[in-house]
Amino acid sequence: MSRMPADDHSPLSMKSDRTVGIHQSLRLELEMSTDQLVPDVIIAKEDPGKPTTMDDVVDQADRRSSIGSTPNDSNHISPEDSRPSETLWKNSRSRVATIDQNSDVSQLRWVGTVFVFFPNIPWDYRFENNGTETTGGSSAEARGALVGLPIRSITIGLLENIMNYVIPDDILLSSDRKYISGDHLTRLIVPWARDLLSDVRSSSDSLLSLPHRGKHCWNLLKEVAVALDDAVYSSSDSLLIGGRNTALGDMLCAVTIMLAALQGCLRAIWSFWDFESIVDGTRMLGEVTQLLRHQFSNLGWGEQGFEEMERVFTGGLAFSAYAMTCEPTIQNGMTVDPTTYKPEHVTPGCSCEYLKPSLDSICRFLDDNKVPVVFFDGSDLQVRSASGTPYVAISHVWADGLGSTTEEGLPRCQVERLAGLASKLIPDGAFWQDGLCIPEERVHRNLAIALMAETYADADKVLVLDGGLRTACKVSSPKEECLLRIATSGWMQRIWTLQEGMLGHELHFEVMDGIIDCTHFNGDSFVMARQVFPLLAYREGDPSLLTYKRRLETPPRCNVNDLIGLLRYRTTSKPQDEPVAISGLLGINTRRLVDISLGPERMKDLFIQARELPRQLVLFGWMAPRLSLPNFTWAPISLNSILWPGSPDDARACICTEDGLFGEFTVVRFPPVLVWDSIGILLIIEDSKHEQKDTSHKSGSHAHRVFNLVFSPPFVREKFGEEPFYVGGFIMDGETIVESMREGPVGAVVFPSDVPDVPHPVHNYTTQTCQFVAPASFRFGVPDKVETARTRLFWSVVYPTVEPLAKVRLT
Repeated sequence: MSRMPADDHSPLSMKSDRTVGIHQSLRLELEMSTDQLVPDVIIAKEDPGKPTTMDDVVDQADRRSSIGSTPNDSNHISPEDSRPSETLWKNSRSRVATIDQNSDVSQLRWVGTVFVFFPNIPWDYRFENNGTETTGGSSAEARGALVGLPIRSITIGLLENIMNYVIPDDILLSSDRKYISGDHLTRLIVPWARDLLSDVRSSSDSLLSLPHRGKHCWNLLKEVAVALDDAVYSSSDSLLIGGRNTALGDMLCAVTIMLAALQGCLRAIWSFWDFESIVDGTRMLGEVTQLLRHQFSNLGWGEQGFEEMERVFTGGLAFSAYAMTCEPTIQNGMTVDPTTYKPEHVTPGCSCEYLKPSLDSICRFLDDNKVPVVFFDGSDLQVRSASGTPYVAISHVWADGLGSTTEEGLPRCQVERLAGLASKLIPDGAFWQDGLCIPEERVHRNLAIALMAETYADADKVLVLDGGLRTACKVSSPKEECLLRIATSGWMQRIWTLQEGMLGHELHFEVMDGIIDCTHFNGDSFVMARQVFPLLAYREGDPSLLTYKRRLETPPRCNVNDLIGLLRYRTTSKPQDEPVAISGLLGINTRRLVDISLGPERMKDLFIQARELPRQLVLFGWMAPRLSLPNFTWAPISLNSILWPGSPDDARACICTEDGLFGEFTVVRFPPVLVWDSIGILLIIEDSKHEQKDTSHKSGSHAHRVFNLVFSPPFVREKFGEEPFYVGGFIMDGETIVESMREGPVGAVVFPSDVPDVPHPVHNYTTQTCQFVAPASFRFGVPDKVETARTRLFWSVVYPTVEPLAKVRLT
């Protein structure tokens, strides 16, 4: 196998008269830092004296720096595994890459179903010692393996090894040679990836040479990502906060996005291999995500920029980077002030009269529990019953200017526009729109709201009107552009529109020059569409053919766990409306909720009606406010603040009744501790028959393991202010306590002694009562020394007991 001659453009400089491949050099950096991956947190039981303070625990941990084990990377494929077949696909590095610099990059955004985007990458960056202090005793050598390397080493050098080409710098550099052009990277990589994907799909040798090539490429990419991650994060604190190292931040952001895009290409090509995630397992991902958040908010996306970007992030780093290059979506998702709100005309300066339907007719149908619809005869609005009448239900946000009531009506120009759009979808042009069909008068307004789910479920078609989508997209626009505008639209930000978008038989969107439906995203954009527009998962046709259904015969039904993900970052101007706005998706009694005037009581009743709830509803929601109702202090005020649903495969769902929440949780219990502020607790857990761990730890089978418990500062400040609070343990969903550096969500609780036991409402077995205190996180190891320097003296050390999957009543 021939190698490139060493020159100024080789990935690395000469060592001992031979060229070292970039992956070999970066593996050296990885090996040098391996012993820093697992902190020292195992304390041998035979140590004299039990630690009683946080400093004692840290001191004992520091004295045993040799104890612990490096995680076994069982998914890593050694280079030797791929060598026997390298000759089947590797040619001489004499092939020189070329690109067509005039090709349209907008036609090079997809490799299979993977969206691809490459940013510009600073060219003149060199790794330097950042001068920050090390963590956990990491050495200067671990940090210095990449010092002095040019950016070429982890960009063009990596690509040369993956693609097996000689890549001249000039074909990728900008004209001023200040950065590697993202467009040129796209022109180089995407055609190569598409050709290789075609080879993998069609080659008879795909079970021999091509999988080995995939493993080889994956290893190269992983070694670069891990080594870069370790080289950059030898410091305990963020490198991107406060502009402390802008050059490093810019480089890190661009290179991480490039690595993520390459990872996507490789996954698309070798989709039959279950490759581990590379970029998702790095520390730099969180930093880059945070940096993108700041950049996004500085690009004029408005007050809702954070929520918009979170939705975009679900499409991955490449899609997020693409969004940064686009003009902001017109922002019409803001909360409106009903005291000053007025409907808008179609064009500025128009002063046409208002049209309104007959209030008596609207109310008569509502009194009969029927949905009223309207159609425009060219002069007036006529009212009909929806029964037997095909109609279009309009879904919009009030901030777009279409909000009103039956009594006030809408400008004629808007009525004509709505009627014209409805006529494009159904011949008669009948439609339902809340500004015309819901009265202001309270009794009939409540009747109309109670019929909202039925209104959209019975509509022949639902048409979404959003100013951002209408002004930014055409029928011919790239699919990624349409998905971006939907994901960042005002319509996607509101709680009410979730039900409206899911229940209709057909879902359509108005764009600048026409109307599109869900099938617009068939094909390559199928997977991305479901990621950034999650309700499309309920409109899947044949996933193997990458198709969505144009029409649903029956409306979908959700459970509470489903709604947690669907409601993420959606809001409503009236929080008390949330239970009503989602009740139709749960199939529960909406009218019963409407008759309850107080928002907290409505949410409590929604949980009782839903009855079966996920355990994660209690554990997730770091900043989620909770109800202040007896037996319901565990319950969130809003589902949209929980953010992440639990596993749909969790067989241990809870049962909710007036007496609280009944379920199975692992209970970690210790003597009550008085806690000030959000200062945490160190837990030293002794192995028991319930907690047998692997024997890879050299400390012997008799050992204590150290964990830390931290409470949500926003929640604690909101609920307790400056007052202390008691904690007697916590509940978690896992059956065993795992030695993981990843923070796990738990619920801090106390165990009241004066409360009688209440049997399970279905199985009638005895339960133990836990009163919810606060959301908390639980993690293996001692907390960071820098982060806890001020509070170290106030941390408590406890020796808890663990009861796996106890029968619990949560109040």
